[in-house]
Amino acid sequence: MSQHFWQPLQRKEKVQAGWDRCLQLFFLTIFRDENEDDVVFDSLGVAADWMSLNSLRSAMRAHGLDLPDQVASQLLNDKANGIGNAITHHDLTTGTWETTRF
Repeated sequence: MSQHFWQPLQRKEKVQAGWDRCLQLFFLTIFRDENEDDVVFDSLGVAADWMSLNSLRSAMRAHGLDLPDQVASQLLNDKANGIGNAITHHDLTTGTWETTRF
């Protein structure tokens, strides 16, 4: 599965989203802060069309967050190309990211 991590600008939450190529679904986890100890939202077990970014965007909006364009385009690329075994950390202040494949 692909995993993308970022911290929304001027917010304390940390977000993880990705594409699970085995399940053919997007997933989303929102943590209360960068420590990843306290989960605010986890898409696992939430009934929605997780094959579409629309459900991911909707869940984020319900928590006052937006899906950054750079993350959305990479998630769509992950789905289209069956990307897995990759972790990407996004820095929204600079618009840069770093990917590690394993």
